[in-house]
Amino acid sequence: MQPDELTEAVTPALLAALSDEQLALLEAKCRSERQRRTGGTSAAAASSSSAPSQTSGTKRKAEEPAAAPPPDGSIVELVTINDRLKFAHEHGLEFEQGIQDTIEEDLDCFGIPERFAMVPPPGFKPYRRQKPGIEFFPSDREAVYVVSERAFGAVPE
Repeated sequence: MQPDELTEAVTPALLAALSDEQLALLEAKCRSERQRRTGGTSAAAASSSSAPSQTSGTKRKAEEPAAAPPPDGSIVELVTINDRLKFAHEHGLEFEQGIQDTIEEDLDCFGIPERFAMVPPPGFKPYRRQKPGIEFFPSDREAVYVVSERAFGAVPE
């Protein structure tokens, strides 16, 4: 299949038919290819871009490609606040700034993770109630957000 045929074949209906896990894997493969083409940029370097304008009120800088998260259940740390803001934007997580005293408290209140995996890592147990700031905090060491499940859970260390 030629590249033109592939992009035309990937219709909204085809994408809608994919499971969350399949969509996450496809997204990871696309990111990996972008990273390969640009010579590899670390996630920490990509964190220099600012938060999306619709959530933080700031203008976006030019996007730098982020390192593709491994689709094998490996846990990825979001080291900076900008990493967490970018993750929220890329994965469609709702977020408002100014609700709490600090932006970090806002991120925790809205359940923006500090650690994530594309698919459930070994030993992952979803939290029974998904209430960040009440049932758990995204900054808890065992708390991991699984993109394919769109849920937080515990992963024993």
